[in-house]
Amino acid sequence: PKIWIPYIPDTNSMDGVFDFGNNNILISSDSPDDQAILIASLRVGDIAVYKTETMYAIHRIIKIGHDGKGKYFIFKGDNNASADPGKIRPNQVFYVSVGTIY
Repeated sequence: PKIWIPYIPDTNSMDGVFDFGNNNILISSDSPDDQAILIASLRVGDIAVYKTETMYAIHRIIKIGHDGKGKYFIFKGDNNASADPGKIRPNQVFYVSVGTIY
């Protein structure tokens, strides 16, 4: 697997789980097949990194659904009042959180 341990910026969106100065341990795969398996294993409550047209975010999955375009995820920062805007498709999810270094 690919492993990325980024330094968490000071956004406060995930306060209570991790915060500024922590490092989150994230995994991904170089293999499209393995990445598809990783993304298919995601469940409500998991934390993952996704990309929109303008930014990357690391938030918790609060809903998984299907519509005419296929599977989607709804994300929300634990410390945010509302869900992130828009439906996130599996091809927008790049990493899955497996732990935090405090």
